[in-house]
Amino acid sequence: MLSYDVVICGAGSAGSALAGRQAAVRGLSVLLIEAGGSDEVPQVMTPEQWFLNLDSERDWRFRAEPGAGVAGRALPLTMGKVPGGGCATRPWPDLAPLTARHNRSVSRGRGAVANIL
Repeated sequence: MLSYDVVICGAGSAGSALAGRQAAVRGLSVLLIEAGGSDEVPQVMTPEQWFLNLDSERDWRFRAEPGAGVAGRALPLTMGKVPGGGCATRPWPDLAPLTARHNRSVSRGRGAVANIL
C-alpha cells in the first residue's frame, strides 16, 4: 500500500501550486488528486474555444442560490473540472505578457518551470 506525507485534493491553480511547493521539500512525498478529466482537449488548449467549457463535462456546474438582486435567478458559478481548475477553462488574455516576462526570467537563470502533473 502506498503512503504519502501530504495529500492535496484538487489540481486547480492553488492545489497545483501547493503541491509543487510541497514536492520541492526534500524527503516529502506528495499526492495530488484531481477529480476532473484531462485538460488536453481543444476547448481548454485553444483560448478562442473557452466558452465551450461552460456547462460541459469540464465544469462542476455549481449554481448560486436564487437572489432577489438578480431577479430570482440562480446564476452559474463556473469552476473548471480539469487540472488548472477555472484558470484552465476560462480565457486569460492578460496573462500573455506575464508568460513572456516569466520565460525571459527563466532564460536568465532566475527560475524553473516544472510540470508536476
